[in-house]
Amino acid sequence: MNTQFLKMIRKWGNRLSEKIIAYREQRHDEKLLLNEIDRIISETKTKIPLVPGYRKRLIEPLRQALRKIDTMTSLIPGPITLEPEQWETSPVLNAVFIGPDDFIQWMNNCTPLQNAMTQNPSPDFYGLLSVRVKEKTAPGVAMIGNVVQKDVLQRSVTFEDPRIMVIRSELEEAKNALGHRTLVILFTRELEEIAEIKALTEELEKQQSILELELSFEKRHGTSDGNKDETVQEARKLIQDMDDKIDKIGRHPNSPENHLNHVTEVLMNMERHLSVKPFTIRINSLGVLVNTFSQEAYDEISFADCTFAGGPRRCVIWVKVSSPTKKTTHIT
Repeated sequence: MNTQFLKMIRKWGNRLSEKIIAYREQRHDEKLLLNEIDRIISETKTKIPLVPGYRKRLIEPLRQALRKIDTMTSLIPGPITLEPEQWETSPVLNAVFIGPDDFIQWMNNCTPLQNAMTQNPSPDFYGLLSVRVKEKTAPGVAMIGNVVQKDVLQRSVTFEDPRIMVIRSELEEAKNALGHRTLVILFTRELEEIAEIKALTEELEKQQSILELELSFEKRHGTSDGNKDETVQEARKLIQDMDDKIDKIGRHPNSPENHLNHVTEVLMNMERHLSVKPFTIRINSLGVLVNTFSQEAYDEISFADCTFAGGPRRCVIWVKVSSPTKKTTHIT
């Protein structure tokens, strides 16, 4: 048989195999996305399932959202190890907790962490530590060059309300759980926004009806007067403005189709609704921010700012915590 022909057959066969593999991977990817859609829908009270073909319409928006979430997740520093014995050498532990006993008490009272340790025999657990950051400016003593000066305005930072979430025995599992939780939060916020839009629409329609009644009464009982004519024109304009606003918002914001459209917009434009920005600060033992020109001792702390649109600012970092079965810990 012709050698050139054999090469062509093999080349064609290789291309066919690549296409089959790519097709199978695509089908597998779509199956995972469909499973994720079903999980999210089951955890949220949305009317989206009433829309025919909603799962197919959500596949691509969800794929894009997960890619963006993966990118954002990679910006979160860590994991760092949380151990009472490391309190003096760990800048994060030192900044968040008053002392080793404070950390142990927090860990023992942390229900999600204790539940994870009870349900899973793993020696180590990974999760996302979240804290609220407070900054304040006040006069204090500072070393400027070689001179100690008083009444120098200083910015200090405190870390409060530590919480840990998406606790898993493997870091990758924790990251996947964070992605799912983020999507559930976005879907839930979408429902809240639609409820607000519905309330606004109803209020506008109510005001519009009142104005129309007043205008109708004015037409029937009013006299020809320049001022009244001007008032009527203003009322008509206001009614039209309200009508335009209602059209812009949507006459039926709570409809299943509107739910789906709103969720699609959120998923396709994640950066408008969620922000993750890593940062590193230098602080001294009193929690005062240290600038790059200062000679005093400092610790560097890295977190990522994580903010949902309109929500409170929280700072996050990946952490690793050992189970008591691996190393028993007691408050002394």
